[in-house]
Amino acid sequence: MIYDHRFKKIERIELENGCYKEILRFANNKISTETYYNKEKEYHRLNKPATIYYSHETGKVSSVYYWINGCLHREDGPARTKYTYSGEIENEEYWLNYKHYTKEEFDKKLNIERNLKLLNKV
Repeated sequence: MIYDHRFKKIERIELENGCYKEILRFANNKISTETYYNKEKEYHRLNKPATIYYSHETGKVSSVYYWINGCLHREDGPARTKYTYSGEIENEEYWLNYKHYTKEEFDKKLNIERNLKLLNKV
């Protein structure tokens, strides 16, 4: 539990297969953070961000993180995206299996993997 005067409470919502979601709210009751966990209590959500942070000033999304079984990981785009107050992308990071890649390295690795999959189908 975070003991910061800006925060009000944490809500826990049970999902399927032992997974759950926690919502941390600011004192004004706006959502601060949504976090999804697997049954092992690791950050985890398939094909959607597992951690979403919101601005206490605007209520808009300030950053998102894609996690699979506790590892920063996303195969179809950045695993971490930070937004400005106006909602524009400020920064993106690319991660596969908790390993960081530049955008160029990420694109190259995915193209190689896609080509290998295609070759294996032949």
